[in-house]
Amino acid sequence: MSDDGSHRQWLENSPDATLVVNRSGLIQYANRAASEMLHYPPKVLLGQPIDKLVPEEVRAHHGSLVNLFFQSQGRHRMRNRIRVVANQGEMIDAEIQLAIVTSGGEDQAIVSIRDTSLLAETEKRLLKAELDYHHIFEVSSVPMCKVSLGGRFMKVNDRLCTLFGYKRDSLLDMTFQDITHADDLERDLELLHEVLDDQRRSYQMEKRYICADSRELWCNLTVSLIRDEMGFPDYFISVIQDISTKKAAARQLRDFNEKLQEMVRTDHLTQVNNRQALLDEMERQRSIFLRYQRPASILFIDLDNFKYINDTFSHACGDRALVEFASMMSDNLRDSDFIARYAGDEFIILLPETDQQEAASTADKLRQLNICFDYDNQTIKVDFSLGCASINEAPEGQVESWIKLADERMYQDKERQL
Repeated sequence: MSDDGSHRQWLENSPDATLVVNRSGLIQYANRAASEMLHYPPKVLLGQPIDKLVPEEVRAHHGSLVNLFFQSQGRHRMRNRIRVVANQGEMIDAEIQLAIVTSGGEDQAIVSIRDTSLLAETEKRLLKAELDYHHIFEVSSVPMCKVSLGGRFMKVNDRLCTLFGYKRDSLLDMTFQDITHADDLERDLELLHEVLDDQRRSYQMEKRYICADSRELWCNLTVSLIRDEMGFPDYFISVIQDISTKKAAARQLRDFNEKLQEMVRTDHLTQVNNRQALLDEMERQRSIFLRYQRPASILFIDLDNFKYINDTFSHACGDRALVEFASMMSDNLRDSDFIARYAGDEFIILLPETDQQEAASTADKLRQLNICFDYDNQTIKVDFSLGCASINEAPEGQVESWIKLADERMYQDKERQL
């Protein structure tokens, strides 16, 4: 507070309760009218946080609103109807007016508090208009609410109470921050700040509310700022539309498309990747190789006795052999490896970030697997041959040449086993 005597005398003699608050939210000055109205002895309020005068139910959000006010770029003025906590917890309905002044290079807020009973005559003149507004508000088929600049619900209609599952009295003791999903609150406050800062007249957003039964409800929120007869921000009107059904439908469609993509890229019998998925992934590895020279290898595998199993035991047994083989291979690969059914009884395993020596080591490990299953009271053994090729062995890493090289080496491995 400036030590200028004339300013101090002017504030001290003001009939309105007046406080001076710094950016930290601490009261620097309280005039005689403030002490009398709030029932505090002179100078007791000095150095106290302004939150002391704020109702407990909105106190948690008050600090951020103080910061928003000091950071605003507009006229640095605000007027609002609030409740003030006086000494001994007495609640006083009041109207406050705030303005930012700079003294000694420091921004300070001058807070003028006026008992709203002084406005009774004006309230009477506005009563008829208020009753008409109240009727429209209540009979609206759309959930609506009137919200103070601090976020407290001032009025809610039946549709809103039904939508969120709260009783009217419960909502009127809450703020919109209390029922806003934590992940959506920051954006909501940012848009609110822009409205208060004259950057926009209203805003609309999709957000989640927390209902009385703890459900998360997706809604479309439209907020408009209502100004008083002097043009100062007075309160907000919020219109809320339930879009949970639309969101659920969009989520189901997204899940369906993801499942469809998975089905398109999955072999229906073995449930490993199919040929097209493999070729797409090999092209991706080729792009990585050409750009960053990162290694990659493939193992081309053919089941040696698949025709014998089919002809001797049945095609169902042959299908079982493919499934058991794919499962055993998958269980013995890294999470980053990519196994696919290439054609018939042929499989290709793609090994990212794997050079020739590492791929040969993986091939030796897989050759040691004993793949067997019981069928019709007999134990069926699945034998296989494999060939290994690294991407740098193919001209420019071309996928077709890469596969052909691994295929040729698979047949060489098969001949060695004869």
